[in-house]
Amino acid sequence: NPLPKAFSVLGGGGYCSGGEGLNISLNGSELGTRYSLYKGSEVVGNKDGTGNSLDFGKQTANGIYHVLAENDNGCVRLQSDSIQISIYNLPIADAGPDIHIIADNNATLSAQASGGAGGYSYRWDPADSLLNPLSSSPSTRNLMSTTVFHLKVTDIKGCSSKADDAVVFVSGGPVSLKVVTSDFPVCPGEKVKLIAMASGGNGNFTYLWQSEKSGFLSEQYAPVIFPVMDEWYKVIVNDGFTTVSDSVFIEVTPQPEVFD
Repeated sequence: NPLPKAFSVLGGGGYCSGGEGLNISLNGSELGTRYSLYKGSEVVGNKDGTGNSLDFGKQTANGIYHVLAENDNGCVRLQSDSIQISIYNLPIADAGPDIHIIADNNATLSAQASGGAGGYSYRWDPADSLLNPLSSSPSTRNLMSTTVFHLKVTDIKGCSSKADDAVVFVSGGPVSLKVVTSDFPVCPGEKVKLIAMASGGNGNFTYLWQSEKSGFLSEQYAPVIFPVMDEWYKVIVNDGFTTVSDSVFIEVTPQPEVFD
């Protein structure tokens, strides 16, 4: 009895951690033949031959992949080439310490990066508040209000870090307050960072965050919460002379129903 024909296994390579994985395919197939995709000794996919190429879809696990063909006569043949999939670790961004300045002055931010594959590039936002947003140590423009700067780092393999933040607190002039937070709506129990961006006054602010439903209390300027229901969060800020407050509504998206 004849052996199955040999076709080439295609795909593989490397991708960044948290990505969708990489496609693996076979550049041809025969009718009456079953094709099994293996990662090491584990079967991770099966396809029946169609006379055309076969697509095993995206594979996410690190390892060596090969395809074994078995025809209706029980004859088995390893298909040409093995494919490796590698998962690249993400770099880690460190936006440096928070900075305090007087209104209408600038500051210099200081980024650090680690992990990943090295060869880092930097991206700060909001870019329009910086003179050189692609630098590891950019200078801000003269600031009149407290500003949160977000840093992302990309390595030579194109993998990007999660964002890290540095806050430039601005004192002097009237006290003002703006609340910023993570994107929402969020899923129940998902991490949300609240940030009270107080500006002006003498810069010596105290903070009190509170919510009625959950009874949340915090004296941090940027507390982290894990909300499970829709709720208003209010912050009261005082510099010893002036009190201001602001609120933000966090919307929580219900979990999908589970059906038997």
